[in-house]
Amino acid sequence: MEIKNKRILVLGAGRTGVGIAKVLKLEGAEVIVNDGASAESLKNDLEKLSQLDIEAVVGGHPKSLLDPKPDFIVKNPGIPMDIPFLESASSKNIQVVSDVELIASFTDAPIIAVTGTNGKTTVTSLIGHILTGAQRRVSIGGNIGYSIADAVYESDSEFVVCEVSSFQLESTQRFTPKIAVVTNISPDHLDRHKNMNNYIESKLNVCINQNESDFVVLNKQDLYAKRFADATRGNVYWFSRFDEVRDGAYLQDGKIYFAEGGKSKVVMNLDSVQLKGEHNFDNVLAALVASRLAGVSFQQISETIASFKGVEHRLEYVTEIDGVQFYNDSKATNSNSTIQAINAFERPLILLLGGYDKGEEFDELATALHGGVREIITFGQCKDKIKETLSKKNKNITSISNIEEAIKIAIIKAQEGDVVLFSPACASWDTFENFEQRGKKFKELVLSAQ
Repeated sequence: MEIKNKRILVLGAGRTGVGIAKVLKLEGAEVIVNDGASAESLKNDLEKLSQLDIEAVVGGHPKSLLDPKPDFIVKNPGIPMDIPFLESASSKNIQVVSDVELIASFTDAPIIAVTGTNGKTTVTSLIGHILTGAQRRVSIGGNIGYSIADAVYESDSEFVVCEVSSFQLESTQRFTPKIAVVTNISPDHLDRHKNMNNYIESKLNVCINQNESDFVVLNKQDLYAKRFADATRGNVYWFSRFDEVRDGAYLQDGKIYFAEGGKSKVVMNLDSVQLKGEHNFDNVLAALVASRLAGVSFQQISETIASFKGVEHRLEYVTEIDGVQFYNDSKATNSNSTIQAINAFERPLILLLGGYDKGEEFDELATALHGGVREIITFGQCKDKIKETLSKKNKNITSISNIEEAIKIAIIKAQEGDVVLFSPACASWDTFENFEQRGKKFKELVLSAQ
């Protein structure tokens, strides 16, 4: 992608936008950053951009930024394609690209891209952990909390491992990872994508440009996996907790196997895995396949998987107060993820749910509730919607306006032997910038109650 002397508009500031703008500036482009938020709320970003001598226009999206025409626009993943400003850009035939597609053009290193509805962060982190443990030079970034621009541009990487969301993939045209991993697909972000088919179509961009020398790693049990297998020209490898696979990884009799061409080899015992919850076995299998395809030995894979303790905000143990354990699962931003978290525990649960309404119905979550969920506390924008749906299955539901009050009520209701599980099943945007900020707040409030 030609950059030098090009006029490029970066739409959206934040960690991603500032990182992209910095790289473009270093590559010799004329860069303008535009964000609809106020100057006050973007104070830190504006200071960074000023130090880089990059122009910023904030407080709206003036059409004057399209005249003279930018050579292209790099869009922050959080900004929908159908806003009036981008529709105007489209009418002027101005190309819009995603951050991952742009940054992919700055590296010759093979890219391992992880997408799906749940498990992306764990799989991305685990692949990075395995490659690092195998003494590979690896950059990790994307939708995982680190700017992919910073991760890739200033490093001499042998591999780039990136978590990519449907928001990033929807505006890619030529993005071609060497290894694409699709963890699973279930309803998510339907407020943005409008329907399930559009959501899946955006995800398909992770593998649609692959050729015969590339690989895609798919979940054998996933309802939509065949669409990805049919969409790619790459080699298809599978992972499964329940069935043997010809090419890929699977579980059997407490052991993890890797198969290729129908020939299987034991890689490690399942009881060596430290991650909590059966759903994490899927994540381990997916990471194992990707790492093996990247050339890591079975011994290195088994040793590094055994040493991996998980990621922050994903079924993260916080503390124990008077015999009550507290877990931070702020990364759970949809029902399917919360269901997995519920099923990871055998102790009685006090479940904290709520946040920003992404348009998801909660019937599946209601169906998955069982006797182990003793109390439910809902909070935030979606509290009443969740309560109405879940009360058909569980009557012990309390609705509270905010997370602070929800934690106070949880501590009052908790009994020795309980687990307080913060697994919201909603996005964080009604109150917080992201799930990381929400998770840190939960931990801060819990630890202050000790």
